[in-house]
Amino acid sequence: MLAWKDIIQRFINSVENWELNLRSTILHELAHCMQDYYSYDMTLFEHLIADGLAEHFQKKFLDGNRNSFTKVISKKEAKKILKELEPCLDKTMDDAPEIHSNLFFGDKKYASGTGYTIGYYLVEDYLNKNKNIGWNSLFKQKPMKFKQSLFLQFD
Repeated sequence: MLAWKDIIQRFINSVENWELNLRSTILHELAHCMQDYYSYDMTLFEHLIADGLAEHFQKKFLDGNRNSFTKVISKKEAKKILKELEPCLDKTMDDAPEIHSNLFFGDKKYASGTGYTIGYYLVEDYLNKNKNIGWNSLFKQKPMKFKQSLFLQFD
């Protein structure tokens, strides 16, 4: 599924539990459509935040459960990987397409879903520190606001 500011494009494959998968994916992509900054030229950090927000939105409004691809690594491992990626966090998809692709969809180094998992943890920490913030505010915030996340304070 793909999303832009005003468009969601979904390719449907007949798979087990396709109804739940479809609802989950639509909520995830709807969250991207509502994010003020979501675009192709996002930095890696913005991409992590965008997908972390989308996954929390899906969890909140679907069934309260995390998608399996937000559980592929532990928080400790996510911190380690994020520290390694620190020099790349400001690179766009055009600057470093292989990093973006490998982090989210997997390669020899990263499990598929690693980027979604890191984004989930980043947003989780931010939400834990900002319990009264609403979705409209979250979607309008600049991704750099999320850098105050405790998760970014590496051990």
